[in-house]
Amino acid sequence: MEYIGYFLVYGALGFRWLVARTRRGPSASDGEAAFFENALRSAARLGMAGALLLGIELFLTGHHKVTTTSGFFAIAGPKVLIQLAFAGLALLAFAATFARFPGAWILASLAAIGFVFRNAASKNKWTAPVNPLHEAGGAIWLGTLLLIVLVGVPLIWRSQLPAIEERGLLARLIKRFSVIALSGAALMGVTGVITSWTHLKFFAALWTTSYGITLCLKLLVVLAVVILGAWNWRRIGPALEAQSHSTSLRRLSIAELVFGAVVLLITAVLVLLPSPSLPKG
Repeated sequence: MEYIGYFLVYGALGFRWLVARTRRGPSASDGEAAFFENALRSAARLGMAGALLLGIELFLTGHHKVTTTSGFFAIAGPKVLIQLAFAGLALLAFAATFARFPGAWILASLAAIGFVFRNAASKNKWTAPVNPLHEAGGAIWLGTLLLIVLVGVPLIWRSQLPAIEERGLLARLIKRFSVIALSGAALMGVTGVITSWTHLKFFAALWTTSYGITLCLKLLVVLAVVILGAWNWRRIGPALEAQSHSTSLRRLSIAELVFGAVVLLITAVLVLLPSPSLPKG
C-alpha cells in the first residue's frame, strides 16, 4: 500500500511538471489545450488516491497497538503524526487543483518533499533520509511513466488531433520524460548504493547471505528496467515524429512497469530479511 501510494503521489507530480514543460502555451491548438486540461485532472485524481493510500497505511501502522482514537494520537508518536500531516496536506492540495486554487500543485510538491525528509532528524543519523530519497527516486521515475501509460497515451489517442500533431505531442512528452527518468534513476542509484552498503557491511555478503543474493536479484531486474527505458528513450521516442510507434512505445513502457513491479515485490521481501552480520574473527 505504501509503495503504490508513493508511485501515485510522486508520479502525479512528475507528470504534472512534465506536462507543464511540454505545453506550448497560447499557440497550442484546441485539441492540445483539451488534452492538457484532462491530463492534469486525471493526474490530480491519481495523486489524491496515492495520498489517501499513504494516509490509510500510516493510520493502520500507528493504530495496530491501540484501541481508541485518543490512544492513537498518544502512542503513534511524532514520526507517524508528521507523516500523516504531510499525506493529508498532499491530499488537500491535489483536491484544490480541481477548484483551480493558485499554487495547489506547488503545495502538493512541497508536501511530497516534506514527506521525503520526514526522517531527516531521526536518531541524529545522516543516513536517515536515504531510504525515503531512494523510494522517491524510483517513484518519480516509474510513477511518471505509469501516468504516461495510464493517462497520457490514452488521452492523446482520444484527443481527435491530426496524426502529425498526435505524434508530435507524444514525442515531446517522451523527450521531456527522459530528463525526469534519468534524474529519478540517478537518485535511486546513488541512494541505493548507500543503503546497500550500510546493510551489507562487507562485500562478500553479496553472495554468501540471503540478503545479498536477494539484493543481486533486485539489481538484475533494475538493470532490465534501465535497458527498456534506454531503448524507449533512444530508439522509439525519436522515431515517433517520423511515423507512428505509439503502440510499440506503450508495450515497452508496460514491460518496463511490469519489471518495476517485480522490483517492488523483491524489495518487499528484502526489507523483511535480516541484515548480514560481520563474520567473527
